[in-house]
Amino acid sequence: MKDVCLAVLAYNRPEFLYVTLDSVFRNKRIDEVDVRVYIDGGSDKLPDMKEVISDFNVEKTIIDIVNRKVLWAHVTALENVFSDGYNKCIYIEDDHIMRSDTIGYCLDYTPTEFILSLSGKGGKGQHYRPMGNMITRDNFLELDRWVRDFQFVGLPRPNSPDQIMHPCWSGHDSVFYAFLIANNKLSEFANDYYIAHCGVKGIHFVYDQDGSGEMYNRMFEGDRTSWLDRIVKIIKEGNYSGKLNSALWLKGVFDYR
Repeated sequence: MKDVCLAVLAYNRPEFLYVTLDSVFRNKRIDEVDVRVYIDGGSDKLPDMKEVISDFNVEKTIIDIVNRKVLWAHVTALENVFSDGYNKCIYIEDDHIMRSDTIGYCLDYTPTEFILSLSGKGGKGQHYRPMGNMITRDNFLELDRWVRDFQFVGLPRPNSPDQIMHPCWSGHDSVFYAFLIANNKLSEFANDYYIAHCGVKGIHFVYDQDGSGEMYNRMFEGDRTSWLDRIVKIIKEGNYSGKLNSALWLKGVFDYR
């Protein structure tokens, strides 16, 4: 077992998952980490996702039987990583593109703050960015103890039977950010932009919502191994009408290598 696990959190997007995993396995020091894929429960594209994963040297795939949604999918994945003995975890989602020097940067970096954000330069006034992070085992255990209070909205702890308990499905970024603020902690920022988000707005529900269906088709037409050429072409043409949600590329700061 390696010291560092790279966890990819996925749900129902095999086409995006291929792009993410391909960018991960282009990393120059990929052999120095274990790569795991965590699939949230309830996916109706599970066979397609398994087929994508089979193209890569993934150490383990964990498929949840429960649809935990964003926050708890992250928490339970990290909990599994650290319970298996890893000391650090790089965690990304299934529409994040990773530069090929990212793993090397993380392996050589010793965190001094709570979470290392890989999605760009920042300052002390910016506490957290959800697009790709690294956290140590000790820091996650502290966060995990705190975040359990968010299992039920309106309850400090789920031990009050006289109150109605409502599951909290908030995005992990909101809760993790709240943890950092409430506990006077800070996240660190990488010295460059190592992660970009390639999601297309609206595709989760209606493919043709606000024209995102056309963008989706342009991104994923043809051979899936040519994903990078297609996305770069879209950006160079400039005809994305704001629907390609890879903001770091559009700002000209994410240099894929």
